[in-house]
Order: sequence, then C-alpha cells, then structure tokens
Amino acid sequence: AAVGVVTGKMHNEEVREDEDGEGFGALRRSVNVSVKDASKFNTEQILGFSKAIIDGSRLVNVPEGADTHPRLRVGIHVGPCMSGIVGQRNFRFCLFGDTMNTAARMEQKGEPDCIHATQDVVDLVPHASWEKLQRMEVKGKGVMQTYLLRSNKEILTDSRPLTAQDAFLASPLIHRIASFGTGTSAWTSTNTAESFRVGSYQDIQPVTSEVYSEHTFCFGLFFRKARVEKCFLDALARSDKNMVYAGYLLYVVVLLSNYIYGYFRFYVVCDDIGTLDSVESFNEGLDSTACLYYLGSDPFLSQNNSASTMTSYKNIVRASAFNLTPGSAALLLGLVVLGCASHFYIHKSRRFVHKYWALLNVWVFYLMLYGSMLGTTILTKRKDSSTSQWTEALWFISVTMDTLQTVFARSGFPMHFIFLMIGSGITLGWGMTELAKVEEASFSDKNGDNQWIGSLDIQAGLAPTRITSSVIQLAFFLLCFNVILVIGAYQEDISNRKRFLQSMLLLRQQDEIIAQKRKTEKLQKSFLESILPSNLVEQLQEEDRSALSLSQRHIGVSILYADLVGFTAFCKQVDPFEVMVFLNSLFRVFDDLCDLFGVYKVETVGDCYVASVGVATGRMISQRVDATDSTREYSIDFVDSYSRSFSTSASISLVKDAARSNTRSLVGFAKAMLLGSRKVMKPVVGQPATLRIGLHSGSCISGVVGSRNIKYCLLGTDVVTAAMMEHEGAPDRIHASQAVVDDVPEEEWEIFKLVEDRDGNKLQTYFLKSIQPVREDTC
Repeated sequence: AAVGVVTGKMHNEEVREDEDGEGFGALRRSVNVSVKDASKFNTEQILGFSKAIIDGSRLVNVPEGADTHPRLRVGIHVGPCMSGIVGQRNFRFCLFGDTMNTAARMEQKGEPDCIHATQDVVDLVPHASWEKLQRMEVKGKGVMQTYLLRSNKEILTDSRPLTAQDAFLASPLIHRIASFGTGTSAWTSTNTAESFRVGSYQDIQPVTSEVYSEHTFCFGLFFRKARVEKCFLDALARSDKNMVYAGYLLYVVVLLSNYIYGYFRFYVVCDDIGTLDSVESFNEGLDSTACLYYLGSDPFLSQNNSASTMTSYKNIVRASAFNLTPGSAALLLGLVVLGCASHFYIHKSRRFVHKYWALLNVWVFYLMLYGSMLGTTILTKRKDSSTSQWTEALWFISVTMDTLQTVFARSGFPMHFIFLMIGSGITLGWGMTELAKVEEASFSDKNGDNQWIGSLDIQAGLAPTRITSSVIQLAFFLLCFNVILVIGAYQEDISNRKRFLQSMLLLRQQDEIIAQKRKTEKLQKSFLESILPSNLVEQLQEEDRSALSLSQRHIGVSILYADLVGFTAFCKQVDPFEVMVFLNSLFRVFDDLCDLFGVYKVETVGDCYVASVGVATGRMISQRVDATDSTREYSIDFVDSYSRSFSTSASISLVKDAARSNTRSLVGFAKAMLLGSRKVMKPVVGQPATLRIGLHSGSCISGVVGSRNIKYCLLGTDVVTAAMMEHEGAPDRIHASQAVVDDVPEEEWEIFKLVEDRDGNKLQTYFLKSIQPVREDTC
C-alpha cells in the first residue's frame, strides 16, 4: 500500500511521451505542498494504516484445522517512486524504484505483528515509540540502521472475529462481478452514470435558440446539412400524408357548398327582381342592387324571366361565389382524383425511397387547382361581361386555396410562401387589369312600364364604383390575410423543425449513450479479463453464476516464476522511470509469447513474472469450490482424492496426459523467455536482462483476493514450491523440480541439488541444459 501516489498529499510529476513517439521527457508538475510537508503527512497516514491492518488481522479467524495463526509483518520506507502500467496482459498499476525495494526489504527483515521502518521514516515521525535495532545488512542496500514499532496487542473482547467466509461475502467486488454477469453492472449504475452527469451530453429539452441556429441557416428555414434537410422533409411527408387526403376532400366539399350557396342566393334573394315594375321600387331594394351587380341584367329581363330559366344551372352558378361551369367542374375534379392517386403512389411505391417528393407533388397540384380556378374566372368574365361575379370569385379562390394550402398541404414554409406569392400576384394582377378596363355605366328609366332598365353601354350592369371598392378591399384583405398565413406558417415550420431537431439530437444522444454503454461494457469485460481468466468471465455472463463460485481447484498445473537477477542494485543505479520503461519492454516480450505457447499470465510483482498452464489455458482439469461451505476441507493437495473420483484407469491417464501437455508448453515458454530477455538491454548499465526461472507442476487453488485493487491469485503448496525453484535457481537458467522432469523426460536435464520445501521435505531439483547460459557478473 502507498500514500502520496493517488491519495494523501501528492507531489507528482507527470511524464509524457515525446511527440516523435521515440522517447519520454516532458514533465508536468502537479505540486500542492512542499516535499517535506507531504512526506511527513503521508508517513503518518501510512503508519496509522499499518497499525490498523495489524490489529484488524487479529480479528480474522483462520480456517478450522489450521495449526498456526498467520501474523502480519509490515515494512515501511519513504521516498520517491515511479507509478505506471507495465505489460499488455493482466496489466496492473505498479510502483517502481528504490523506495519500493527498500520497503520490501524492511518487510522481509521485520518481525511478526511489528512495523519495521528505516531511519527516514523515524525522522519524519519521531514521536512514535520506536525501538532501535542493531545495524543490519540489507540486500542491495548495504548496512542500514532500522527501527521497530510494536503494535498494541490488546483486542476488544466484545469484537467478534471475522471468518474467511464473512470477509469473502462482504467483498464489494464479489457483488460487482456478480452483477456484471447478470447484466446489471454496478459500474454502469454508478461510475458510468456519474460520467454521464458530468456534462458529456447536453440537455435538449427544449432546443434552445443557440442550438437551433447552429444547425440551421436563412432565418432557420433550412438545415445546414443537406442530408438533415432531406430527412426532415421526408419525415414531414410521412407524418402528414393523411392530411393531404383530408385537404382534397375538404376542397370538394367547398365546391359543392358553392353550388348550394348559389342556389339559395338566386332562388331566395334574387327571385322576385323580375316582378319589379319601376325604378323606384328597384332602388328601394338593397338586395336587388346586389343581385344586379353580381349577376348582371340578363337573368332578369322579361324575355328570359321564366320558371325554367330562373332555376336553371346557369343562373345558379352565376349566383354562386365561383362560376363553376360543367367543364371547369370536370377539370377540377379530375385534378383532385389525379392528385390523390399520385400522392398514394408516391407513398406506397418502392421507387420513391424518399417520400419528400410527395410534398412537391401536392404543391404542384394545389397550384394547378389555383390556376384552373383563375382560368375559369377569366374565361367566364370574357364570355359574360354583364356580370361582376369575377370580383367575388377572386375572394373565394384566394381564401379557399390559401387556407387549404396552409393547413392541409403541409409542404413547409418555403414552398408555402412561394405558393402565396404566385397566387396572390396573379389574382391581384388580373384584378387590377380588369379594373382599368371598366367604364362607367348609367341606369335610367327610359321606357316606363316593364322596360324600367335603361339602355346599357358596353359594360352594361356594372357599377364602376362597386368594382373599384371590391378590388381594393380584396387587395387589402389578401395583404392582411397572407401576412397572417405567412407568419403562422413560418412559426409552424420553425416549430416542426425544432421538434425534428430535438428528436434527431435525442436519437443521436441515445446512440452516443448506447455506444458509450457498449464501450463501457467492453472496458469492463477487458478489465475483468485482466483480473480473471477470460473463460471464467464468459461463464459468469452465460451461466449467470454467482461470484461466490469463482474459486476453483486445479490439478495437472504447471507454474512458472521468473525474476530479474540483480534488480535491486539496478534500481539503485537507474532512474525509476527508466526502470519502468525497461520492465515494460521486457514484460511485453513475455506477453507476446503467451499466445504462442498457450500460457496464462497470472501476475507481475515488481520484477517477478508469474505464469501458468492448466489454470486458464492448456488442458484444464478443474473443480469448483463453494466459498460458503465452511465444512469443506481446504487442503490444496487434493490430487489423490480427486484421482479416486475417477472410476477408470483411462481417466487417471487423462489427468497425467494433461499434466505432461501443460508442462511441455510451459518449458517451451521458459526457453523463449530466456532467449527473449537477452535481446532487451538494461538502460545505463548496458547489459542484457538476465532471468532466474523456476518451474514446478502439481495442484493449486485459484480465486479472487481482496476488495480493492483485487488480484486473481494461485495459492497452495505447489505454488510456493515454484517460487522456491526460482529463488534457489541460478542466473540465466531454468530450475525445475522432479515433477517437471517426470512430465518432460525428453528434455536434457542435469541434477542440481536437494532443496527443502516448507514442510521440511527434501526435493531433488534439476537444471535444463538446452539453453546455454550467458555470463552475468551480477547475481
């Protein structure tokens, strides 16, 4: 453990890679306090932590049947170090430097339930009850003055000791890994969700004016990206396709209402005009004047005044707002049917992938309807100049078509604005032209009796002042009406575009969240696979296994320990950063060899590289261990009992074959490690890296230890024996036990010596002769 690296008072310097990528050099300091103040504070913190873990370790009961109670031995040193990640498999955040090595030596030379510290620690915390020891020889450091701090051995009597099962079940990691397997990862609900709240995503409810202006131009009428504009128009066409049919239907209803209006107007209001016998009686009726103004004098002359004539189709359409002749009715109805059919075809046909063509289609047909009605009015005016119905028809056409186009066409503001300008321009232009042609007409009573209507001039029956007033009113009305429609259409279009942009940003945000979630899940899986074997992670996901079943027993396993020769003295001579770069280069060479030989990298501890075959790779023979079963015998040496579970000799042979295969793979990996290490040069000293490798085969148990900076570990007697093979070996040699030699007898072995394991048993060990050693002065 450390204080001052990521916790405590930090005095850090960030090392960055050079721009050319060939070296490192640029430093960025992150200094909050002075080095002296930081060292004093951090040393006091780590000293308090050391006391706490020694006291806490006494509260944990050992498994039943254990002969001894393990006791902690703590070593402390203070100084600079380098932090970073080495390797590319099962990577870990590590600390490097002479400070780390000195602290490790303090632990090795310490006593149980005591804190062993250097002079530097005592100088920073002199008030503690330090016990001065005799000067001792420390490997790689020479003679050092050290001190001992004995922890308080008093334990609260009411404290219930924690069992191993309690500690395992209380581990937060266990619940995190379990939730990852069920798809409800704790990382996703906490850390990942928190990262989303930091500000990675912008709130889009509602779309602000600043956001909208960033995505649009021309007063917000068009999106800056053409593909976005196409998507908006396509969405608009799809969402409002039924409104177009409703518009066409309402148009037909309005035309039919025009007939009804003409019938009642002529039959009810203007029916008795032909019975008037004097100018005085004519002038007294306001309705009479209006009828003569709009219908002209022809329907009311005596020679045409018959029942059949009064109720004829011609007189009804003359009395309506729009003179809908049979020909024009057929034309308009045909356009409506054709417009509906083409609109239906565009939306149903696969040829039109983009449905925004429907917007252009309805716009064109509405313009054709507008033009057809204006054409009908113009032709009617030229054919029958005795009526002023054309002024009322302009009102009817403008109001009907502009309203329907605004409400039902749904073609967007730009096309709507163009439609209004074209329609209004033609309507007012023709109206003003006709107004200029009107000449004054006089009404007089020339004949007395039935001939009370005087002679008519070329524009007989027209009142110029009424026409002028009507056209001026129409112009003013269209101006106001179109301004209202334009403003409303603009606001609606902007609102539609903002809603579309809001939906688009929401979808984009959802895609980013999904992508981030996938990235996070991938990172979580990668992180778990750097802690646990990949096959174990897959089982957690597929089988929905509880994390309590992570522990496994393995037989036929081959274990390797490799250590750098002279690493302590090397760290003393070289800058910690260069040490980290060197280790990273060396371990990357080993990591690249793992796939080639089917080896699983268990961990790296400082300069020690631990690997195995038969735990997560190779031929695996494993047995799950229920961590909640307190009655289970936790003996690691279970080969005999496991072998007895097989009912046939063929099964026992299968175990032996697996052990031989795994050992053969690991021996090949060890050879490649020695050859590869010779190609990596130590900085400053300029010598190749020299390894000391130990091999052993047997059984072990695997599992997760701790709840912070967790580790996937191999535990057992055979694991300790493999470490002892490395420790008792020689530089640039592969030191193996009798079990390894028995599994791979085809290799050239030479007897080395007898070593004693932790149980006091004598083991015959061997050196592999196939790899010729390289002379190394430093051991």
